[in-house]
Amino acid sequence: MRGLRGLCGTLPQGLHHHAPGVHVTAPVTRQATIAGLVQGIGFRPYVARLAEQEGLTGFVRNDGGTVFLTVTGEEAAVCRFLRAVPLCPGAQVTRMDVQNVPLVSFDAFTITPSQEGDGMLPWLSPDLGTCEQCEAELLDPENRRFRHPFISCVQCGPRYSIQRALPYDRARTTMAEFPLCETCQREYEEKGNRRRHAQTIACPHCGPQLLFTGPDGTTQSGEEALSRAVAVLREGGLLAVKNTGGYHLAARPDRETAAVRLRRFKHREAKPFAVMFPRLQSVRRFCYTSKEEEACLSSPARPIVLLKTKRGFAPSVCGLSQKTGAMLPADPVQILLGRAMGPLIMTSLNHSGAPMMIDDGEALSLLQEGLDGVLWHRRAILTPLDDSVVQVPDGKIQMIRRARGYVPQPVEVAGSLPPLLASGGDLKNVLALAKDHRVYLSQHMGDLGEEACRHVRGEALKRMQVLFSIQPQQEIADRHPGYVSARIDRQQGRPQQTVQHHHAHALSVMAEHGLRGPVLGVIFDGTGYGDDGTIWGGEFLLCQEGGFRRVGHLQAVPLPGGDRVALDARLPRWGYRAAAKLPLLGEGSSIVSAALQQGIGVYKNSSAGRLFDAVAAELGLAEQNRYEGECAVLLQQAAENTGKAVFLPLPLRMDVEGPVLDTVFLFRTLCRLREQGAKPEALALGFHQALCRGVLLMARWVREQFGCSTLVLGGGSFQNQLLLNGCTRLLSQEGFLVYRNEQVPPGDGGLALGQAYRGGFS
Repeated sequence: MRGLRGLCGTLPQGLHHHAPGVHVTAPVTRQATIAGLVQGIGFRPYVARLAEQEGLTGFVRNDGGTVFLTVTGEEAAVCRFLRAVPLCPGAQVTRMDVQNVPLVSFDAFTITPSQEGDGMLPWLSPDLGTCEQCEAELLDPENRRFRHPFISCVQCGPRYSIQRALPYDRARTTMAEFPLCETCQREYEEKGNRRRHAQTIACPHCGPQLLFTGPDGTTQSGEEALSRAVAVLREGGLLAVKNTGGYHLAARPDRETAAVRLRRFKHREAKPFAVMFPRLQSVRRFCYTSKEEEACLSSPARPIVLLKTKRGFAPSVCGLSQKTGAMLPADPVQILLGRAMGPLIMTSLNHSGAPMMIDDGEALSLLQEGLDGVLWHRRAILTPLDDSVVQVPDGKIQMIRRARGYVPQPVEVAGSLPPLLASGGDLKNVLALAKDHRVYLSQHMGDLGEEACRHVRGEALKRMQVLFSIQPQQEIADRHPGYVSARIDRQQGRPQQTVQHHHAHALSVMAEHGLRGPVLGVIFDGTGYGDDGTIWGGEFLLCQEGGFRRVGHLQAVPLPGGDRVALDARLPRWGYRAAAKLPLLGEGSSIVSAALQQGIGVYKNSSAGRLFDAVAAELGLAEQNRYEGECAVLLQQAAENTGKAVFLPLPLRMDVEGPVLDTVFLFRTLCRLREQGAKPEALALGFHQALCRGVLLMARWVREQFGCSTLVLGGGSFQNQLLLNGCTRLLSQEGFLVYRNEQVPPGDGGLALGQAYRGGFS
């Protein structure tokens, strides 16, 4: 971890372990400032317990976003104590500075009131899924918190979603509305208690109360509220549930009528729903899992993990997808519902592209629009947080959506950044604030074409500026002249520079791995504004320091339909058939043929995403993207359903501008073989393999021409595991170093990191 020196190196000269048998009596006093993830995870109680075990005196307190301590005692004991401090479970210590100070006497070791801090950049805790101990207490009839829906401790519970300001204390969270009862206060203060200084501590007597409101407007509380909610689900109804990061919609996954109603309510035609399983054993019944995937499911972040389906639910739950978005309960309310019902559909209460709903009144108003009940409470949520989504393609995590459980943990980067704002993209918007060696990314906020998303984005930016004490002096935005994100931020009057879309994707990988170049960025995605005014999306960029050179690309093909080309897969198919000098087939093809001949609504496009769409449509797998990337998902799925591929050539040819992968030749060959009776699945696998070989051909050429053997793979198309793993395997076998995103999504959810990293280069 950047900034973390060996602890012995941080200790003052002369502070060391004494040999066994040496008795040291001289007391010493040391002070330490600890930075990193050290608030919201029980760090101060851990430090106090360590000190008490060693017989030391002094104090520990929160200082803004860091922790400060002073400790006095026998030198050997102080040394053991300081070495153990960074080992707190859940902590991520990035820096620990220790100083000798004159001897100070204390009566005991105490946790003292927090202070505002010295301006050091903070590391705030994300929201943490319910820990094993709290879950056991929740389900223990002998425990005083039996079935208490808001049970938590120093190791788990809401954090960022309820935090108003630094330092992290109850008074600065929305739990301040719930004063502690005498018993909770005693536990909060008691030495050795596992809820000592737990800021979200509560019980049935003093904590929030669970409420249920039905369509008739009546409201019940406590166990009756939970019983009413369970009854709604058992009857196949739709239930809104207020969870850690916002409202979810829950329904039975074994009832087709419930899944269909849910799709109609959300206006969600085909995108698969996530399923919450009550425990890991239940996940194993329905999905194939690896140990790495199970570790992700059970981690404190509690993300949705994309898994291969073993046995399915009702047809409308996952649609045509052969994967299940599986999650384990992230909070006590979900645990109680899961124990009562078994697996449940658990999807955000919003429309596609809109932010997570957090307003109680808004949720209750939906009872008049078809909801059968709302399970809610009066603990306010300050930051809407969708469920994070991940997959584990090669034993390592790949983010698909970064939100609850990961936000607001910063990404540590090489070099030093000026105070800046990175605008992100317009779809799947995520912005970033950066300063020094840290980049703080916001939660996923959706499509900025939605007014609600723009509002949430504005609120998130204001809140992040307060929490992280960063006032940006400049902005970095996408180069697309029509991007809403760039226009909104430009209105603040700060200097704004732009970064080409695909360069930002490459930079995001470079930022994660501390790379400055030269590297070859292989960036495949759906669309991005190119520096030549065409649409890019299949790019090979030689990146060094803050600049890049486009050294190759997928063949640019004239595609019809304007913006509709991303939705209607027939349009890229017809564009590729026209480029391959093949007849255009199907209803509407004559109109498109005329448009192509006259150049009306036609744009040159090198996008890998549109190539995937064209191939999926040609193979009869899908004609529409009813949700983003559906055609590519079905194409990958078809390829995974066979072990035998048809060989497809993808030649590298030299164009006026440099090397080009001839995707038109590839497409023409695929069409010919399909007409000759080749199976769609075998052609789908052959297509993936051809694209991987094409990347290798381009990498070889770049190594010969420029001596560059380091590659970064980025862009949304690399969420495709066949493409990612295939490229990585071929490149690694030939001695290339290959990097990809791990901390942020490879798609537009990671753009802001790359934009911010660009700010560190002159």
